[in-house]
Amino acid sequence: MTAAPGGPSPAKGIPFLALAVLGAGALLILVGILFWRGGAPPGAEPPAGPSPVATEAVTAPGAAAPAPTEPPAVVPTVVELAPAPAPASPAPASAAPAAPPKEAPVPPRPTPTPPIVETYACRESAVFNVSPEEALVTVDGETIGTADDWDDAGGGKKYRFRSAGPHYVRLSLEKYRTTWIRIDVRPGAEHKTANVDLELKKAREKDRGEDEE
Repeated sequence: MTAAPGGPSPAKGIPFLALAVLGAGALLILVGILFWRGGAPPGAEPPAGPSPVATEAVTAPGAAAPAPTEPPAVVPTVVELAPAPAPASPAPASAAPAAPPKEAPVPPRPTPTPPIVETYACRESAVFNVSPEEALVTVDGETIGTADDWDDAGGGKKYRFRSAGPHYVRLSLEKYRTTWIRIDVRPGAEHKTANVDLELKKAREKDRGEDEE
């Protein structure tokens, strides 16, 4: 009688399965050995781990924690500034000596030689009818000419005074005695013009010496 065909023989399938299991185990053992040695199989990527930056040191329980490290103290740099030079004080201007106040020159008023022969009064002017007519007429120290120049006759004029007040007149001529008179000029005087009518006296030798002095 002929047997019907069936599946694979059980004796042939068992050895194949056993070989596959042994090969897988050998492979696992080989991989374990490689990992145990710290090496990775060729072409395998290293296992992902925590970033070195983010890794924090883990202190074992019971161990003293390391003292925190303080940053080094920063010593401030002291910059010494040299003192600025003091501004030079301006040299005081040399004080010029104060000039003395100028006074208006006052014409010197002659001191009459006493005695005054005659005193006249007028409001503004005088005429000199003096003999001899060549006698010099000097009013307040200023010689104005001869008596003939101021007799108001024959070309002569009236002498007009510049200001009110007393005016001293000196009549002089060689070989004659010097004669002094005073003429007061004031608004309330009776006459507008003083008429000086005098005759000079001859001088003696002694008088001439005094007049020359």
